[in-house]
Amino acid sequence: MFTYILICIVVIANFQLLSGANDTPIVFKDQWNKQDESFIDFDEIQNITDYFQTLQFGTLPLINLTTSSQITPKCRLHTAQYLRSIKNLAFWAVQMYDSSAKLPSGILNGNLNQFGDFDECINSRSDDNEIIGQYCLANFQIVEPTSKNLSKFYNLLNSHFAFRNTLENPGHLAPRFSSINWAICVPASCTHEDVEIAFKEAIKPLEEKFGISLQIKVFEEMCQNADQSISLSLIIGSILFATIIVFTIIITVVDFYYDFPSNNLDGLEGILFAFSLRRTTKSLFSLKRTPDDIPSVHGLRFFNAILLLCAHYGLNVLFVPYMNRTFMAEMIGQPWTVVARTAAMYTDAFLMFSGMLTIYSYCGQINSGKKINFFKEYMSRMIRIIPPLAGVILFCGFVQPLLGSGPLWSLVIGNNAEVCRNYGWRNLLFIQSYFGFENMCAAHTHHVGTDTQLFFATPIFLWLLWKWQTFGIIILTILATLSTILRYYVAYSRGLTNYIYFGMHIEKMFDTADYMYILPTHRVTVYIIGVILGFILRNLKRVELTSLQVKVGNIVAFILFGVALIAPSFITNISYEFQPIHGAWYVAFTPILWCLPSAWVIFTQHFKYPNGLTKFLSWRGFIIFTRLSYAFYLVQFPMYFHNVGTVRNSAYFHIFKLVPSIEDFILLSGCSIILTLLFDTPFQTIRRIYFKKYEIKTLLLPVSMP
Repeated sequence: MFTYILICIVVIANFQLLSGANDTPIVFKDQWNKQDESFIDFDEIQNITDYFQTLQFGTLPLINLTTSSQITPKCRLHTAQYLRSIKNLAFWAVQMYDSSAKLPSGILNGNLNQFGDFDECINSRSDDNEIIGQYCLANFQIVEPTSKNLSKFYNLLNSHFAFRNTLENPGHLAPRFSSINWAICVPASCTHEDVEIAFKEAIKPLEEKFGISLQIKVFEEMCQNADQSISLSLIIGSILFATIIVFTIIITVVDFYYDFPSNNLDGLEGILFAFSLRRTTKSLFSLKRTPDDIPSVHGLRFFNAILLLCAHYGLNVLFVPYMNRTFMAEMIGQPWTVVARTAAMYTDAFLMFSGMLTIYSYCGQINSGKKINFFKEYMSRMIRIIPPLAGVILFCGFVQPLLGSGPLWSLVIGNNAEVCRNYGWRNLLFIQSYFGFENMCAAHTHHVGTDTQLFFATPIFLWLLWKWQTFGIIILTILATLSTILRYYVAYSRGLTNYIYFGMHIEKMFDTADYMYILPTHRVTVYIIGVILGFILRNLKRVELTSLQVKVGNIVAFILFGVALIAPSFITNISYEFQPIHGAWYVAFTPILWCLPSAWVIFTQHFKYPNGLTKFLSWRGFIIFTRLSYAFYLVQFPMYFHNVGTVRNSAYFHIFKLVPSIEDFILLSGCSIILTLLFDTPFQTIRRIYFKKYEIKTLLLPVSMP
């Protein structure tokens, strides 16, 4: 394989040089005459033809695991038997060779990631069952050549480097886009180190001859076979998850059979029947509003959730080995793709909603003469958000690894599952953001940790506002400004940014998350905007605005929305070179620019200055999505990575690959409903039963999750 790629690069370059060295014009068939034969050296042409034939068919298979003494003895023994069996055309050996990747056409269009035939490999075994096929996916990178003649080919092979990485970068959260994946089927007795040694031995002569260097890595998890055992922990975890499903079904059947009253069940009976699908489904799809509902929030939440969904989906598409990957890179270099490159901006809106709804709820209790029991509020919050989060961690860590297979399955599913089994407890304590993004179980749940930590600090914000009001708003504004300055300083000094620009290195993405994006101190600005907005909505009875003021406000909000969304579109250009000042301005001010229009929409709708947009966003149907929004956010990455892990061959990229298909959206909605019915709605009912004696009256969702 490596021989093919290196030789193709060199031969193409040599052919270009040979063509340039010969000034003879191309002779077409209809212009042919005997005198033109003098310009052709037939011996040279025959030598070139023989050379190509030797390169392509001289060695079978492509790498030999018997030559190096560093390879384990059993691997060498089984490989020798495998080679002899190929010579004798033994069916199982031919299967192993056939399932290994071969050089395709279109490598200059990025068609270099070759997955071979995963199923054919792992299902191949010798007649005596002594040798079974093991599928290994090697990663390698071509070191930039010094020859100018090869630079263009180097750039095309790597699809313009839409994203950059090293082989050491973790590949389960973001794709190793500038690495090349190449499949080979070897005996299962060979370790990943054996395969890596064989690859390195195979390319040494070519590196010395042509002066082109390759970096090669074969990770342990990237070698898979059919006889790998299932751990006891996976079995126990799967049984536990299945038990929850069976319990829910049994409770539902009992509830339907005995026809218990649909309401007013308390105590143990109420807790048990809180899991009945008869009750949870009715609660989920109810269109009733709570007395303190803010209607436009539901539509704004839906709008931001869909944008976030598309942004997340666009990133995961980059794992797929498209046969026209270079074209894909050129396509995502268009300005309109900025919508999918600014995912962080959409989560800022949810932080603002969370701060607003929490303060709105607290102030409502104070205004009604009740004393806030913050311990009970904290416990209510935990009962609200921990069960669905725990359900996702349980699923990702112990169930999902058993639900599929594929070339990238161990990379994207297996690695995340291991992290969840070892460190999922950090998520349940909401401290996952302090241990590094790459060591985070279900890394997208960083938002839950950030939002919860800010929720814990909300009583301080409430005290400042309630005690001093105007002065409290000034103090909170200063805190928000300091957080903005902190974001600017960290982004500028470290060269970080929240947007994904063309050619961004994966290390920059992880550094941005670790030093800024997942830290509450750097995200508090928009949360404070929500806190101040919630305080105003609850405590101002009426705001008088003229028609001109409303129109000006609408225009300003629209301009801010457009600037936040469109202004960074230049970052998508293939020729863009990152400037720290660009990243610093973006991370400092875009969250504010994005959230202020939403705040204005909520403000005008609440104080009875409606327009077509506020009426649409206040549609009752969005209430159902509000109840699903937390689960909708939690299940996105497990579903996306399942799709990535089961990809078995190259696909053809077209523009609609960048957005979720109708099938994906239906599946995602279905998974969200299941998670909500199993873990979310039942525990909301249990929360109400448990705290009923305290008469805690809160919003339907006092927190706002994507």
